[in-house]
Amino acid sequence: MKHVLHKILLALLLTVGMGGTLTSCGDDGWYDYPSTGNFWDSRLTGYWQLIEISPAQGGLDTNYMFFNGSGRGIYYYYLNGRPYEDVFSYWCQDSVNGQSWYQCNIQYQSSSTPSTMNYWFQNGYLYFQWRNQSGVTTSIYKRVVSFPS
Repeated sequence: MKHVLHKILLALLLTVGMGGTLTSCGDDGWYDYPSTGNFWDSRLTGYWQLIEISPAQGGLDTNYMFFNGSGRGIYYYYLNGRPYEDVFSYWCQDSVNGQSWYQCNIQYQSSSTPSTMNYWFQNGYLYFQWRNQSGVTTSIYKRVVSFPS
């Protein structure tokens, strides 16, 4: 009986000890609230489907984005005809490059650095624009009800 109680006590101590280590993993890049000067733009909330990208990217299937309105989202995309998802955190800010647009910062779970892009709304469409080695890329999204099933 004493041996069984020791095993139960040891199991409880290990469980409590592991629970403390599991909850104290540190900063994982996921933010509960945007920092000072940043915000979550409620106009982004919902599902968006890519309808155009310029310059054209050969062979790309459409993709979708979901913004929950509170700093989290899902990037839903196809690769070789198979659907995939990548969760992300996001925050918005006024443009820092003198443009009249806002900037959206998206930190994908699968990436170590956030992507920053200008965004604006025009005629019911969402535009993202960013600069890379190839120049300026603009993608246009339309609002949809949900991801495809």
